[in-house]
Amino acid sequence: MITFAAIGITNALVAAIVLLKSKSSNKLANKALALLAVLVAIRIGKVIAQNTDHSVLNYLYFNLMHSAYLLLGPVLLLFIFCSVNPKTRFQSRFLLHSIPGILALLFASAIRESITIESWFWIYKIMLFFPIIYIVRSVLILRKSSFREMTLWGMAGFVSLIVLFNAAFFFFEFPFYVVSSSLAVFFTLILLLRLVEFKTNLALSKSNLNHQPNDEVHFDLFGKYIEKHYADFDLDLNKVSRALDLPRHQLSSVINRQSANSFSQYVIGIRIQKARELLQHDPETKISAIAYEVGFRSISSFNTNFRQREGVSPKVFRDKFR
Repeated sequence: MITFAAIGITNALVAAIVLLKSKSSNKLANKALALLAVLVAIRIGKVIAQNTDHSVLNYLYFNLMHSAYLLLGPVLLLFIFCSVNPKTRFQSRFLLHSIPGILALLFASAIRESITIESWFWIYKIMLFFPIIYIVRSVLILRKSSFREMTLWGMAGFVSLIVLFNAAFFFFEFPFYVVSSSLAVFFTLILLLRLVEFKTNLALSKSNLNHQPNDEVHFDLFGKYIEKHYADFDLDLNKVSRALDLPRHQLSSVINRQSANSFSQYVIGIRIQKARELLQHDPETKISAIAYEVGFRSISSFNTNFRQREGVSPKVFRDKFR
């Protein structure tokens, strides 16, 4: 059992080091994924900690283990958010999501020793399902974006698997060595997939260096087309590629290389930019009307995308200029 745990910890820590040394342009996403790997290593390390007789070590690791589990969800969400929005910069508001993990790190053992087993049981059940909030949020972000990297869906599934295994272990006494070995194998597969995607993207980038002049011309045409048609509800990659007489995959590659965004991310960025201008200079128009005017099909989609990019709701943003 300790062997399985050691394999999982080694895989996770090596992955964290590789990610931190990676020269990827999206450094914040890589740091988030590296931290996720460390949290997984801490969680799997429960097996080793349980087989030691050192009371102080067990006390400290109990706090660390529960803290790591509560941080899995927030760090997953940060990784997904930064991957979908590559230009995201770290903001202090992200730290608010780490408060439960910090509290567990400081007080978990003290709380367990000061209350009854039944009370601790209910607290643990709440902690057990805490990451689900962030898993659902991450999946919603992925579904609304055009991002289709399997790594992102894999990580969301991986954290879901941790929650499932912990629930099985807690409620049905599922063997933890099975949990450790499964997590080690699954995490290794995801990291290999990440490496393959990185190398594929790098190869595509190198193979297209000779097309840079054409890229700039095509991207300029694309930008001008979007400026005229961003409010079209039916605007999609197929429609634009036909209008510009460019193959769909070629246009998609041009957009990615020239803007570091997908087609939908670029269009959403333009729509949010136009909405910002209207919110600042047209205080009488309803926010819902502005949302439809710039091309969003629903007010909820507009609010979500606006908040993701600007950090505040459209209403709060408008109020700053009144």
